[in-house]
Amino acid sequence: MSSSGSETNSTSSDSIKVYKINKNRKKKCKQLIPNILKHHNNDDVYYRNCKDGKYGKDGKDGKDGENGQNGKDGKDGKDGENGQNGKDGKDGENGQNGKDGKDGKDGENGQNGKDGENGQNGKDGKDGTDGENGKDGINGKDGKDGENGKDGKDGENGKDGINGKDGINGKDGENGKDGINGTDGKDGINGINGKDGENGQNGTDGKDGENGINGKDGINGINGKDGENGQDGKDGENGQDGICECKCNDYIFDFLNPLGVTYPNNTGNQGTKLIYTIQNKLNIMVYGFDINNNPTNLFIRTNKTPLHENGLGITNDTDNEINTTNYIQIDLGDYVRIKSLKCNEPKIKIGSIQLNESFKIYGSNTLGDGLNTLLYTFTNTSINESQELVIPSYNNNVNDLYQYGVIPFRYISVIAGSGNITLNTLTLSYCEC
Repeated sequence: MSSSGSETNSTSSDSIKVYKINKNRKKKCKQLIPNILKHHNNDDVYYRNCKDGKYGKDGKDGKDGENGQNGKDGKDGKDGENGQNGKDGKDGENGQNGKDGKDGKDGENGQNGKDGENGQNGKDGKDGTDGENGKDGINGKDGKDGENGKDGKDGENGKDGINGKDGINGKDGENGKDGINGTDGKDGINGINGKDGENGQNGTDGKDGENGINGKDGINGINGKDGENGQDGKDGENGQDGICECKCNDYIFDFLNPLGVTYPNNTGNQGTKLIYTIQNKLNIMVYGFDINNNPTNLFIRTNKTPLHENGLGITNDTDNEINTTNYIQIDLGDYVRIKSLKCNEPKIKIGSIQLNESFKIYGSNTLGDGLNTLLYTFTNTSINESQELVIPSYNNNVNDLYQYGVIPFRYISVIAGSGNITLNTLTLSYCEC
């Protein structure tokens, strides 16, 4: 702000305003004060060359001046530092699954992988002993002869051979000698003429001339095309099978290698049934049940000593053996089909029989009804042992035949009478050529 005859300096940094007034304008000091004086936050105001007057009343606010023109835009300030990252918002709810896209085209087949290296050859197994040769079967009847094929077309005639030269004519035969003239008869009386004399014999024929040399044979004509093959004759009937003189073999199941179960899974809990097999001969099924005939899991015991401690037991027994509340049932139906009277009877071996422990063997023809007919019982009165016996009803002796008939029980069941036991081995004898 400026006024005629006055000079005004203003310093805003410390909020102090200083006014200089000429001596010649001293009289106007009092007049200037109301126009100049303003309070800014109660800041002090100093006057030079004037005595301090009393503060006048605040003047009324002047009218707002017209807005000044907008100043030019200042230069852009430097970018401020990046603010800290805001916290992650909560995950939105999952959107609905989009519709499946169309199947893409099949990719091209990958190149074949390199062949793996050949595994090392296994050691050769020991040669089995040769079985006795079976008798030759009767020869089958001969099949009917097939129909004759059609004759092939005649080949073209070969060209005629060149005629041979004529043979030399044979020499003429010599004339035969004249017969001897008959003697003249005496002139008789002119009587009857005498008889004519007999004709003389003909001379012998001359020798035949030698045959001429034969001409050379003509060239053979081209062979005709082969005729089409005739249809095959019907097969003859098969001859009768030869008679086999079979040989008995014993096979021992230790129950450690069921069909379809391989190491290291062939131990521990195995489910409610297992299959054991003699390849291309027969299958044996083994089932676990409780005494109420409900299926229960079997357990394969391994790595125990002595060996008869191993074999099959039940999972829910504390020792995983067969106790008095569970039993194992064996299906021997496939063996009954092929068993031969000339071979040994089948045997069963029970193990882990401690002192005063016992077991029972039952027979049945119904799966899951194992404790039907008691066949055998045993109690151990000595140290830990095993017991092997011919399966009752499978004996070929008279007593079993009278008691059980010619057809043995299909299902054989094993249960502990006291304590717990294992199903250790099963030995089957079968006949093969």
